[in-house]
Amino acid sequence: MTSDRSRRRARAVGLAAALAVAGLALSAPAALAEDAIPAQPYVDVTGLAELKAQGFDGAGVTIALIDSPVDLTVPELAGADITVHEPCPGIVYPPGAAAHGTAVLSLLADQAWGWAPKAKYIVYPFPARSGAGGGAGASVPQECLDAHHDALAYSVNLALNDRADLINISLDAGGGWDNYALARAALTNVPVVAGAGNGVGLNGTALGQVTSLSQHNGVVSVGANDLATGVRARYSEYGYGLTVMAPGGPLTVRAADASGALSALDPAGQGTSFAAPMVTGALALAKQRWPQATGNQLVASLIATAKGSGGWNAQEGYGNVSPRGLIANDPAQYPRDNPLMAKDFGDEGPGPGPTAQEVADYRNGTVDPTSLLGDDDYLYCGTDPLILRDTPPDKVVQGRSPCNAVNGLPPTTTRPAATATAAAPVGTTAPSVGPTSSPAAAPTTSFLTPPLIGGIAAAVIIVAALIAFLVIRSRRRTVPAPPTASPGPPWPAPPLSHLPPPAPPCYPQAMPQSPQQPPPYPGAPTTDGGWPPPPSR
Repeated sequence: MTSDRSRRRARAVGLAAALAVAGLALSAPAALAEDAIPAQPYVDVTGLAELKAQGFDGAGVTIALIDSPVDLTVPELAGADITVHEPCPGIVYPPGAAAHGTAVLSLLADQAWGWAPKAKYIVYPFPARSGAGGGAGASVPQECLDAHHDALAYSVNLALNDRADLINISLDAGGGWDNYALARAALTNVPVVAGAGNGVGLNGTALGQVTSLSQHNGVVSVGANDLATGVRARYSEYGYGLTVMAPGGPLTVRAADASGALSALDPAGQGTSFAAPMVTGALALAKQRWPQATGNQLVASLIATAKGSGGWNAQEGYGNVSPRGLIANDPAQYPRDNPLMAKDFGDEGPGPGPTAQEVADYRNGTVDPTSLLGDDDYLYCGTDPLILRDTPPDKVVQGRSPCNAVNGLPPTTTRPAATATAAAPVGTTAPSVGPTSSPAAAPTTSFLTPPLIGGIAAAVIIVAALIAFLVIRSRRRTVPAPPTASPGPPWPAPPLSHLPPPAPPCYPQAMPQSPQQPPPYPGAPTTDGGWPPPPSR
């Protein structure tokens, strides 16, 4: 067992070294080029134009984008505050690999039609396991391939280290996930927004199951609606884990030409990859409007204000995102707990983690730090001597529980050192901390004689008794204040019944459907839509 633990630690240390972070701050050109995309249809449909006119632009909000690489020379990113933080330096991407990430970032950062053009952006480029526009065919160092199982979770930890307010992931997470990264995000009030995935019509996969990441507890899973009708787009995945819907297209995005340069425009771009940043952008504007609100409260408000059937269903989640409603709704009325930490998968049982036990283990500091690749904040609070031996003293805190993300806040940046009573490393002798005596010690003379000691002791007893009497008398005269509720562990999260019912559906005039458009999904009103109507002029 010891050898297995040692090998695992050695592998984790090697991966950490291989995935050394190279922070590179880049600025997009200041002037817009003549071939810039001038407008997008979703700006009016979703009410974003009205919100931008009111001054909402995402200022003061930091958004992390985990996606393919981005091309910061395109005119749509001109003037944006963008930093590239490479999770794995040394990747060689094929021509055109930056198209996906560039399009997603443009929907957020474009000065004319982006959701939050004044926000700060940190991009964590990494190829998705399934490709999915995220750099399939990239030449990845072997060290990164070895860690690919947890590559996106590692990037989430980097984003949390960088104190992002929101995390957008428009890539398929592939296989298994490190649930502790998602537990950390939920405990530190950082929403993780992910596309629900594209099914038949785009990548040939079967419909009816959202992506692996979107299924997880705590993750805001975003499906795509057709922009013209408001109904679920035929390619958009649905089912357990789905949270809300947002426009997925068609819209104009920058695409790669024959040489791989992003000089072409695609007027029919669509996908849940584009629906996810719509929700991330709306949350950024709500964060700007309600800066004291936690990320978990914003997620609760997102659910409560969604335009849907009044509850959750597999086809639309809680309904279409309502940016106007989200901005107008004060999130302070909701608990600080993430409302998506106990996703219901019906007869299939509970959804994938993080489970309540995994969250508790992270919160209480009993997880082996070597399994939390990229997590700079985690403190170990357990007593395993093997873990204590290999954990730096500044990463150990004993005698405090919970010791990670207490009350939904990240741990203090100044970490107390390990106490003197911490277990000594295996194979060493704990240092003596008490006074030592020696037979050869010289005798000392004390001025404290036995009678004087007795007098002092009697005086101390009398004073202590007097103080106790006064305290008891004061308590009897004081009306006790009502007890305050203990914050307690927030998991499992309460059911969504504590949220106000969603606003009744408010749809615009339905547009006539052509034979090529999908029929409304079951249970949807015949006047499908869901976006708040534009204000009367």
